[in-house]
Amino acid sequence: MQEIDSPGVFWLPDSPEDKLSGRLTFSPTGKVRLNLVGEFAHAKFRSFDQFQIHGWIGSDPITLDGCFSNGVYRKYSGVSESRFAANRMFIGHIFKDQELNFQQVCINVSHLAEWTGRTGIHVQESTDQSNSFSISYTHPPEEISEFSRGRVSLGQSWSRKTQLSKAEIIQQPFIRIEYNELVHCDDILTDVGRVQDLLTLCIDSPADTDKVIFCRPDIHSTMLSGDSSGSPQRIEFRAPRLRYKPIEERKNLTPDSMLLTYSELGGTSSIASWLDETGAFERPLNSLMSVRNTDRIYAENRFLNVAFAAEAYHRSTQGGSYMDQAEFERLLADYERITPDEHKKWLQSRLGYGNDAPLSKRLRQLAQRSRPATRTLIDQEGRWAETISKVRNELTHLGAGPSPFTGSDLFFLSESVYSVVRVCMLNTCGISPQTWMSKRESQAIVKYGDRVRSAVHNARKSLGISSPDRNL
Repeated sequence: MQEIDSPGVFWLPDSPEDKLSGRLTFSPTGKVRLNLVGEFAHAKFRSFDQFQIHGWIGSDPITLDGCFSNGVYRKYSGVSESRFAANRMFIGHIFKDQELNFQQVCINVSHLAEWTGRTGIHVQESTDQSNSFSISYTHPPEEISEFSRGRVSLGQSWSRKTQLSKAEIIQQPFIRIEYNELVHCDDILTDVGRVQDLLTLCIDSPADTDKVIFCRPDIHSTMLSGDSSGSPQRIEFRAPRLRYKPIEERKNLTPDSMLLTYSELGGTSSIASWLDETGAFERPLNSLMSVRNTDRIYAENRFLNVAFAAEAYHRSTQGGSYMDQAEFERLLADYERITPDEHKKWLQSRLGYGNDAPLSKRLRQLAQRSRPATRTLIDQEGRWAETISKVRNELTHLGAGPSPFTGSDLFFLSESVYSVVRVCMLNTCGISPQTWMSKRESQAIVKYGDRVRSAVHNARKSLGISSPDRNL
């Protein structure tokens, strides 16, 4: 995602005649900032107001959305400077709030080329003594699958650069999502995030979104003559990222380091299934991804985030209770009959969720579902589940003393929970048990195996427990 530092002219949507010149800057890990010379006439901004600013930088129309004022600064020379920040920008068209709907999005995601393993570049070397070779490019066919709201496809763009001393072919895969109707950009960005999450889960490494391009059928690009070209206008979306690694700092990934390659996942049909199914466990997925999409996080927070993701995912997809619901309601009614009226509300608040399955049971069931892949990592499922549950309880109910667990042990316990929940979530795509069994000894699964077992042992020692209670 490229940075921006450009002069331009800008105005408020309701006052297009009141234009100010200034400088727009953007950094993927920073903010969208706009510094203007002068002040907008008659504009009064409150600290909690959010609004739009329109403008041009070079030949590109700009919409800054979610703007807020950082105040006006008056210099000794008498020149005032208005400063603004924005949550996001759209490059290529000027929108109003109610118009931020689109029908198509194309995204470039880091490591997509390594994950898909597709190439249209072919190199042929001579077999004789002529010392010659040729390079050609054949465009790979686009792969398309349908989901409930449209179509998802894997395509590839390419370009060439030819000079007297060198020739270069550049190819770049992209994922396109086309919708059956216009969809608000916020909902589209949720789908973009879900694709990014899927790639992160599969490649066992954070995936960065490098480019997001929106299109809609009624907005066309303009030719030099000023006439409409009839082709959709590419509208680039830019917004700061919580975490972003520049392209030059990224390491190349190999299939051996990934949990699942694109073909092992099942191609675009599995991506389509993922887009349809993840709505059922969106919050657990967000919590799980929070430990991958940040550079730094305290070990206790990491553990609690993945433990919440495991419990919430199980609750969302499997439910679960300690006893039959009718039996629980009869028991609760018996308690209420012998409870004084002034304490009944308290009793109901304390026992209203008392029939939920305990975390240890939920974890055991998740471990059983992920067993084809994680059996080597988890070892004894009951022992592991009980340990994670008791560590979570110890961290949640803070005592007066310091935590009995080291940051290292909490990290590896977190990674074990992450691995189990990741496999369960990816099962949404229809991964076969045979595929998972082939991954049981893969680097993505077993790289922390010894350390996970050591962390379980250390945690149980700190908690003063020895054998698992199968009834938990």
